[in-house]
Amino acid sequence: AYDGQKFYEGGIYPAKLVNTVGAGDSFIAGFLYEILMGSGIEACLDRGARVAGDKRGDPQAGADPDRFQTPARHPAGCGGPCKIGASRHFR
Repeated sequence: AYDGQKFYEGGIYPAKLVNTVGAGDSFIAGFLYEILMGSGIEACLDRGARVAGDKRGDPQAGADPDRFQTPARHPAGCGGPCKIGASRHFR
């Protein structure tokens, strides 16, 4: 990732490969989630890699929304419950 000043490299998480469909979408969803939470680039890359790794290894990933969620992590200034419509957020 590049923030206009510095290049960042993220790691990978081993996963049993079942199906790669949606892994890129899952990565960007995790990455953007952390951006919206105000996290740094390293945390964004890590979240993207973890979510994509889980999606590649589990064809049912996403079927259970509570799988990655825990209560009460709201973006800065949202005043929670989140005004973007989510009452719970990723860990």
